[in-house]
Amino acid sequence: MQIEIPRTEHPLTKITSTAGEWFHKNYLGPIHRTYNVPLPEGIDVGDLEVVAEPCDNDGKSLGPAVILKSRTKVKVTVPKPTIEPAPKKVEPKPERKPRAKRKLRDQEIAQDERPTEQPSAAD
Repeated sequence: MQIEIPRTEHPLTKITSTAGEWFHKNYLGPIHRTYNVPLPEGIDVGDLEVVAEPCDNDGKSLGPAVILKSRTKVKVTVPKPTIEPAPKKVEPKPERKPRAKRKLRDQEIAQDERPTEQPSAAD
């Protein structure tokens, strides 16, 4: 496909052609007035977009890009269905075993059970 390139006073013009996942980039000098876009097999002309951008000798952009050919086919994006994750099985926590009483605690209890030397008020 042949594209006409606009005149510019800049030393180079970067031509970027895109169609879906495919893209092609080329730098042309001021003497070029047309550009033949190399379309690989399987790429439709309706999916093609061509953009021209003025550049300096190093290829750095010097101005805004100009769309030479826009896509004529409307790109339809079908939203992917959202799949909700299955609820996770909640496993019950294992029952806790009662803690073994500490020896110190046992000693305190044993000490409380000893008879006291003082008589109780009930006597």
